[in-house]
Amino acid sequence: MNVRFRFIAILGAVAVASFVSTTAFAESIEEVEKKLADAHSKLRSYSARLKDVEDIPLTDGNYMKSDTDGTVEWMRKGDKILYRMEIKGTSAQKFGAGESKTEQTSTFVSDGEMFYTLGEQLGQKRFIKQNRDSSVNGDFRTMLEMVRKGNDVKLVADDKVDGAECYVVEITPKTKPADDDPIHKTLAWFRKDIGLSVKVASYNKDGKEVYSHTLLGMKVDVPIDAGRFVLKAPDGVEVTDLTALDEKPTTTPPPKP
Repeated sequence: MNVRFRFIAILGAVAVASFVSTTAFAESIEEVEKKLADAHSKLRSYSARLKDVEDIPLTDGNYMKSDTDGTVEWMRKGDKILYRMEIKGTSAQKFGAGESKTEQTSTFVSDGEMFYTLGEQLGQKRFIKQNRDSSVNGDFRTMLEMVRKGNDVKLVADDKVDGAECYVVEITPKTKPADDDPIHKTLAWFRKDIGLSVKVASYNKDGKEVYSHTLLGMKVDVPIDAGRFVLKAPDGVEVTDLTALDEKPTTTPPPKP
């Protein structure tokens, strides 16, 4: 399945939340928010490999699956965040008697003002221009702003991702999902040293992981050429301009709970 910054998409699929502090840990969620915000404010740039895996069993033997690899580059420039993600993957799905499998490649760029998407699927290219949003920030406060009504958010045990110490938060809907809903719980890992979301995983009713998004091999505060954050439509490819609609960057919709 085509994905862009599924950290935000999956949290949005779980619903938009209110966060709840917890006394089960030495630090409250408010204290963790402050620490992560401070660490993230000092982050100048990073590059990383990206791995997305989706395996969602549906009713009656239907399913949605995808396997995506890519790269991410991120740089702070004054009060702007510049972002580039390149992905290549396959997706498969079965609904009733129909099964399909597709390959796709996409490049996503935010220049701090606009968000651009160049995608190719089934031999067709498309180029989309949209208003940017804060999803490219990857920070804890952005996540909380997106999940501020309808979910409970709590700290769970610390963990490591790619060897780095992380705070982990659990996000669950206040309204219990139906048994056949694909997402019942989401976990998000934030690196303590840079305040960045480096992993998101979602689970169904049985505790099976149905989606994961992970940043690996991260290089922090490395020089990145500013030209990496420029994306233009290739010759012959029409530009779809959605800025007047004030629509935020999206890709194939995430699974709905």
